[in-house]
Amino acid sequence: MSDRYLSLSKYLKEKHNKKFIKLSIDGGFTCPNRDGRVAIGGCIFCSERGSGEFTGDITVKQPIRLDDKVAECNGLTHNQSIPLQIEAQKKLLSEKWSSKDYIAYFQSYSNTYGTPNHLKAVYDEALACEAIRGLAIATRSDCVGPEVVDVLKAYRSLPVFWVELGFQTANEASRTFLNLHIRLKDFEASLDRLKTAGIPVVLHVIAGLPGETRTDFLESIKKINAYKPFGIKIHMLNILKETLLADEFEREPFALLDQETYISWVCDALMILDPEITVHRLTGDGAKDLLIAPMWIKNKRAVLNGIQKEMTRRKAFQGSGYN
Repeated sequence: MSDRYLSLSKYLKEKHNKKFIKLSIDGGFTCPNRDGRVAIGGCIFCSERGSGEFTGDITVKQPIRLDDKVAECNGLTHNQSIPLQIEAQKKLLSEKWSSKDYIAYFQSYSNTYGTPNHLKAVYDEALACEAIRGLAIATRSDCVGPEVVDVLKAYRSLPVFWVELGFQTANEASRTFLNLHIRLKDFEASLDRLKTAGIPVVLHVIAGLPGETRTDFLESIKKINAYKPFGIKIHMLNILKETLLADEFEREPFALLDQETYISWVCDALMILDPEITVHRLTGDGAKDLLIAPMWIKNKRAVLNGIQKEMTRRKAFQGSGYN
């Protein structure tokens, strides 16, 4: 699937000669954009699950034995312990992947929003689990102050480690619409703090924001090139139930990209993307029980196949138009 771009899987296999599996877990964090420190309600696109729709939405066929205790894991909930979540995810994903090397992916809400001692305890609890080789930590850029960065620096020697930030767009008007409550200059200051500390960073960007054109989206990709992060995640704007975006869409519906246009935009982005930036995601499928629109993102395989075919048709590769 990824012979036309530098996928994370390809990068890790070339570097370590093995495959790593990410286990999405909920570390029990909240978010300053929800608890009132910055605002209440969260980013406009974020559901009550804190963008961690798949951390708890799993079912295993058998109970899992953990520390000599049998835990019933049918319908895993977010308040279950980190070791239990990890073992449940291993059980689930073992049916699909044979790899025994895992990355603990703290996905839900803002996973550096806490005291340094608490953060270290949570990360170390995950790393103490069998076969966990690395950490991926998703958070907001306003939750990576100097004390947090000092905690994160301790994990730079792990075989796999990075921090994910929601960049989303370089357009300030769109950032206001998204209810991010983070100005671009403040985002850049936090990003620089992480990069100066030698911490790999993965940036999220959204295609199809209301009022944004193809040119606007590609300007965000060019901005990411200038930042020179470790990786990028590209998402189609999707509307989930019980979000501020869903309320906005119901009040005043706006046009969303169709699948063909999205594929074209992503291929345009890949062509101008710095070839050294790892590609962690080119589409998201959304939680089926929450998704309102666009429904075509549910067929993730079709989108990825479409991107591959279009890149092949163009005879293009990641960075083939990079300047």
